[in-house]
Amino acid sequence: MTELFLSVFNRGIEAGCLICAVICARFLMKKTPKKIICILWLAVGVRLLCPFHLESEFSLLPKGQIGIQNTKDVLTGGKTLADAADSDTGHGELSENLTNEKGFHHELNNKESAGSKTSAAFLAGAWPRVINAAAYIWLAGIICFSAYMASSWHFMKRRTAQAVPAEFEGTVFYQCGGIQTPFLFGMLSPKIYVPFSVSGQELFYVLKHETAHKSRRDNWTKPAGYLLAVCYWFHPLVRAAYILFCRDLEMACDEKVISELGSGCKKEYSRALLACSVKKNQVIAACPVAFGEIGVKKRVKNILKFKKASFGTLFAASVISLLIIVCFATRPGSGAVQNAEPGAENSEARTGSRTSSEAYTGGEAPAGSAASSKTHAQNSKNHTGNGNARTADRTTTKTQTDSHTMADREELSDIMKNVLKWAEVFCSRDGTEAEKMLTEEMRVKLMDGRSFGWSSPWPWESGVMGEEPNYRIVSADSRTAVILYYAWTSDPHVTVWQQTITYSGRTDGFLIDGMSMEYFDEIATAEEFYKAYPDGVIKNTRMDYISNGTYEALNQNALLSSTDIYRTLSKPDTAAVYLLNLASQADTDCTERGGHMIVTVTFEKDHSLAEVEMVQPDGENGIWIPRTDAKR
Repeated sequence: MTELFLSVFNRGIEAGCLICAVICARFLMKKTPKKIICILWLAVGVRLLCPFHLESEFSLLPKGQIGIQNTKDVLTGGKTLADAADSDTGHGELSENLTNEKGFHHELNNKESAGSKTSAAFLAGAWPRVINAAAYIWLAGIICFSAYMASSWHFMKRRTAQAVPAEFEGTVFYQCGGIQTPFLFGMLSPKIYVPFSVSGQELFYVLKHETAHKSRRDNWTKPAGYLLAVCYWFHPLVRAAYILFCRDLEMACDEKVISELGSGCKKEYSRALLACSVKKNQVIAACPVAFGEIGVKKRVKNILKFKKASFGTLFAASVISLLIIVCFATRPGSGAVQNAEPGAENSEARTGSRTSSEAYTGGEAPAGSAASSKTHAQNSKNHTGNGNARTADRTTTKTQTDSHTMADREELSDIMKNVLKWAEVFCSRDGTEAEKMLTEEMRVKLMDGRSFGWSSPWPWESGVMGEEPNYRIVSADSRTAVILYYAWTSDPHVTVWQQTITYSGRTDGFLIDGMSMEYFDEIATAEEFYKAYPDGVIKNTRMDYISNGTYEALNQNALLSSTDIYRTLSKPDTAAVYLLNLASQADTDCTERGGHMIVTVTFEKDHSLAEVEMVQPDGENGIWIPRTDAKR
């Protein structure tokens, strides 16, 4: 129920943009035939109804995720609740590693905000209950509005049960004494019901109008619109859209009748409409298509001003309507530029484990990049024949350095400060500071205005998602640095990006002149696995769901939700695949070894191996998470 509610809620947010566009177009295109506006409302209905969306490069909707992606997302502006409590990550380990290799140490603030963590933990536990309650309130509203429609429909059936069939100029209709205005009622076999008081010329125009409704299948579209409004009863824009749609529906039929009979009948038609208008204290229920139910004054004005549209007007209105649908009813294409290098050419679609190792480098891959990590895939194949000792011989990609003089170390220390500064700038998406650290060529390739990057997922900067940074410097020398970024999605979930930057040794300071990105969101080989998780270590890194503060929220969601995502966390092998972003085609084998649960992953792509230690912090009633220690 919760997932269904969130799905409807998110579609409502996306459709809200289209509704606003249609309302604006409706206001600006007053002379446009209302049948074209009705087509726009039909596009709104399709967008509200369909759980999927079309993609277009011309879409004006924001890229990335829209709305609430799970039961915690809304309170943190599109970020996970537990992200706000991030602490105790592996940055201290990073500093120590770099100190041993380079002989320098960069002090960072590693303080933990206890109040922030406590608050986030409270929200993480309470928010699923809030969303569940909202879902049941939403369901209760649907039941109430649906019950009202069903009861009023039944009431209308009873009221018209004694109607007497009649015929006027070849049109069959039914006369009824229990109604005050004509209307078309019924789904499979719609009938025109007219009060006994309507006759003569008024009857002629009434029958023409209701026949137009019947030929347009409005007896289907109006109830369908009502049901959509019931489903989105909490959404004010959807309710407004339904009201405006009903008005345009009536005006479209008015225009159809005037077009068929000629402009000479405008005054008589308007008099008939006023004579059959619904009184203020009368309510037409059950969504019949009533002749004088909605906006009679505006309809009369529209009738008197109506002129048959020229070909140019129809063509322009059709083009504008098509543009509105393409720009606001579609989402940006997944193949669009959505990497850390906005504006870059030839970017790859963000599917699988993506790489652009030669992007902007102008030569061979730098040290620490994909080429320097190939030994993982080769070494991972060396395993013993008994099947239980299949352990990958892993080597860590570390800083490549010779013995340095004091001057060399001071230079590297300055470079390291700039590398750390760049990582912070990248995480904060600070376009102004980024421009200062890029060569002119790189500014042109990377910058889009004064910012870059997308909203989510993203490795948020320190202070936004916790005290600790969401990056790790894997290696750095006088020319090249390799940085791992930990990007947060809204499950809570963490994916890993590897960025390789090259920088110049110019006298004008530290300037980045090359960059490549690799995204480990569907790891398909052991080589990629050990690049994303150096040495295979998970414990006390940002991938440690205990250390990064998200375990409680994740475990709470698994207890409250029955969705497939959280069911995967109840088993060590499926939990390892999901939480470590492994390709779903990978084979897994669980074995207990030395009191530890070990998941051996065999990647289908090259049959390479990786091992993960899984733990169950809350025992049998809790979820499994990866927590491979450095000892493994």
